[in-house]
Amino acid sequence: MNTDELKKYLQTLHIDMQDNDNALKFLTAKPYTNFYLTTAGVGFKRLSLIKELLFGSYQLGFFRLYALKHFLFSKKVKLEDEKYLIIHNFWSQGYHHWLAEALLKLIVFNANYSEYTLLLPASYSAFAKQSLDKFKFKDIVYLEEQCIYHIPNGVVINNPKSGFFYDEHIKQLKDFYLSTSSNPFRKIYISRRNETLRRIVNEKDIYPLLIENGYEIIEPQLLSFQEQVTLFSEAVEIIAIHGAALTNIVFMQQGARVVELYREVTANDLINGCYYRLAQAAKLKYEMCFLKIGNKHKDIDRSDLIISKNEFALLLTSNNN
Repeated sequence: MNTDELKKYLQTLHIDMQDNDNALKFLTAKPYTNFYLTTAGVGFKRLSLIKELLFGSYQLGFFRLYALKHFLFSKKVKLEDEKYLIIHNFWSQGYHHWLAEALLKLIVFNANYSEYTLLLPASYSAFAKQSLDKFKFKDIVYLEEQCIYHIPNGVVINNPKSGFFYDEHIKQLKDFYLSTSSNPFRKIYISRRNETLRRIVNEKDIYPLLIENGYEIIEPQLLSFQEQVTLFSEAVEIIAIHGAALTNIVFMQQGARVVELYREVTANDLINGCYYRLAQAAKLKYEMCFLKIGNKHKDIDRSDLIISKNEFALLLTSNNN
């Protein structure tokens, strides 16, 4: 279903697919002195949470207890008197939240990075560290688990509204990593076959169809960050089940096609429309294809799905561009 068809269909089920009207257009940097920061990115001063590191009032009670627990029981480490920059948040160890939130606000901040020492959890995956190669920080301090850090002087950039995207910010993110644009030519199918959740149960059945129609079958987690940037910038079409790899559509050329495979929905259901909105902000042609649930997970959005070969064949050959 293209965007218009999708919205009409969801309306019949009384499901609201929100657009980017609630996206934050302005991200601000605020200095703080003599505050504490947990490795996971929860900050507080005099036991008051630093709101810029949260997402509004979301789970405030949890974070108050989390901060108190770490203040009482974690090893306290006092950092030297440098100018520190904090961009990560409680969820940004994951690819989507790192790219669409932490990295995005770092780029929008657009400061003289050489003046700052970046704070980053040591446990973060290689993609996070690779994505920072283009920044020339004064230094990077890696935060260890089970520690709480006293920060004498730091700058905090507020989080964007999670799952909502301002098109100018998305353009800045894309332009930062892609100095030139090329004509896209690759048709890509993103596989989650080696993941532990949200897989296509019968995915092997569609491999012949994909190959016959000129699609490459890719597992992005096996690629470096820059290789993922290049791959998606060269893609004229991406087909992928809902998952963090779809965040890379920010690097696609305007007008390229994105097909998101999503679990079937029922009346008054909840739907995660973050990639619909990301495609909207990146000015891509977006479609959603609903699949039946195979192995049902207690969190329904993590369930494995089943694909119909006949319906998938039509999807591959349809011309929605």
